[in-house]
Amino acid sequence: MARVRQSRRFSADSVVNRRDRGGRSRWRSLRSSSRCGSLFAPDCVTCHSTATWNSGGMPQHITVGGFAITQPPATSATIQAGISNLPHPTVGAGVACTTCHQGTGFKPAIGYDHLSSLINSKCNACHESGSDLVGTRWNNALTASTGAGDTRPYTLASIVSRGRTIPYPNHFYPADCGECHVVPAGNGLTATGAAYVRAWTFPHNTGNMTRPSTCVMCHPNGIP
Repeated sequence: MARVRQSRRFSADSVVNRRDRGGRSRWRSLRSSSRCGSLFAPDCVTCHSTATWNSGGMPQHITVGGFAITQPPATSATIQAGISNLPHPTVGAGVACTTCHQGTGFKPAIGYDHLSSLINSKCNACHESGSDLVGTRWNNALTASTGAGDTRPYTLASIVSRGRTIPYPNHFYPADCGECHVVPAGNGLTATGAAYVRAWTFPHNTGNMTRPSTCVMCHPNGIP
């Protein structure tokens, strides 16, 4: 009677420990599957690269943006454009994720180092109104002196700059923050009162502005 050879079969999301000819142990996946969550915790990718699964203690890059902008300042349903390869700041040994990250899904967070040049013209990816990424959102104050938070202060009806009171609705939406404000030196932490005003100062650096569209927000009668 012919002997039936029993074959071993693995599910599509099985991971198998194989040994190569040198006796070294290698893990490999039989086939990629969206069911990998049955084998690994859902948040593996927050610490591992899916290309190598090497642990780095933190992701090399993070994705920002992708949140719904509030109305106002937006006039219709709008999703904020983002940055998909923003480098994660270097974190010292033994520093817990909760030092900077709050809530679930590592959102919101505080103290980003602002070192990547990718953010120079894309501040809105984290700081636009409606952001769930920054530690403290704008507190809806009506004056800058009582302001706090790090999203667009769209409730300010006007600002004072160089001795001029400049009215503009929704705080110059949709101009990017970086056109009018400076990138903070070091870790940008939430401030209030005078410290808040200093942190969000306006240096009038026209080289950062989209001309003439941003300039005419303050100079509707022509650029001097």
